Parts: sequence; structure tokens; C-alpha cells
Amino acid sequence: MGPTLPVCQFDQPCDRPAEAEVEAVSRATGTVAGRTTSDSAGHYAMALAPGDYTVSARTSSAMRCSSVDVTVEAGRYATADIQCDTGIR
Repeated sequence: MGPTLPVCQFDQPCDRPAEAEVEAVSRATGTVAGRTTSDSAGHYAMALAPGDYTVSARTSSAMRCSSVDVTVEAGRYATADIQCDTGIR
């Protein structure tokens, strides 16, 4: 996510991970297959059956987060990095 500060300084990062509610929706059925909350470092995990999903995040602030399409294969982990925009330019 980022930037989160209106003015960036050399020794301080301008962005940070977002705590968010994360949801996976099955692209085959359109139903919610899983929900979880990310931690303060922005990490999250959920157990999903093999299939195709759209993963999205919702924060408590006015940030806009993109959705990510993910395919989960049997016996494998999938990664979905969700980008959120604070609107600060």
C-alpha cells in the first residue's frame, strides 16, 4: 500500500502494509469461498479448495484495493499480493 504520507523523507518509508478484511470468491460459482483478516504486516492466509478465485481486500480507511485473480492447484500454495491505494499523491 502506499504512499501513506504526504511528504516522504529519506530515512522513513512512504508506504506500509495495510490491515484488511480479505475475501476469496469462486470464479466458477460466484460464492464466497473464504474470508480472513491480514495482520499488521499485511500477511494473510486461507485454506481454499483447488479452483479459480478472485481475492479482494477491504480496509477500514478510504483506501481502494485492487482485486487479484488466483488459481489454486491441488497440493500447492498460491500467492495473491493485493495493492491498495491511499489516494495521496
